[in-house]
Amino acid sequence: MSENWINTTAEEIMAFFGVVIFMGIVKLPKISMYFSTDPRVYQVAVASIFTKNRFLQLMKYLHVSPPREVPARD
Repeated sequence: MSENWINTTAEEIMAFFGVVIFMGIVKLPKISMYFSTDPRVYQVAVASIFTKNRFLQLMKYLHVSPPREVPARD
C-alpha cells in the first residue's frame, strides 16, 4: 500500500462512512474480499467508490474523538 497521502474531502469522508456502514450489513471475513475480482464475493457498491489501497489508507489514518477529549500533544 502506498503511503503517499492525498488530501480528502467531505464527500470522500461521507462515502467512507457509507462504505463502513455497508460493510456492517454485508459482512465478509476480510476487508480485501470487498475488492476481490472473484465474482462470488466482489462488492461493486464498495469497489466502485474506493480502491482497496485508498480505503485502507483512510482506515489507517482516520481518527474520531469527542472534541472536548482531544489528548494533549507532546
